[in-house]
Amino acid sequence: MLYRYCIVFSILIFNLALFSALPVDALTLTEFSAGISANSGLQTITAGSDGNLWFVEFDGNRIARITPNGVVSEFSSGISPDSQPVGIAAGSDGNLWFTEANANNIGRITPSGGATEYPVTTAGSAPWDIAS
Repeated sequence: MLYRYCIVFSILIFNLALFSALPVDALTLTEFSAGISANSGLQTITAGSDGNLWFVEFDGNRIARITPNGVVSEFSSGISPDSQPVGIAAGSDGNLWFTEANANNIGRITPSGGATEYPVTTAGSAPWDIAS
């Protein structure tokens, strides 16, 4: 349940940043949970160049996308089992880049959902956060 509130809070902060010029009473909070697998362990969220929000599912070993209309797509193809993705950031190349703490990888996922993993050369480094 805590993770659900984390993503709702992140979406709220994102919306406040986008619409900070609007009066406070013009802002609304909408909670989206349909399409998000139970117990997926939602973690970091970022805005993609495609206009969607992207987040990682630590326990679900997936990267997910939510559209402004609340449609969720979860992606696991190309992501190692038990990799535990943690951080995600939008890259200047239009892709999303993420960390896999347990698999010791940096990953890239395209806006269409194709994922590629790149091993970190320092054994046991467990990459956590990532920035663009």
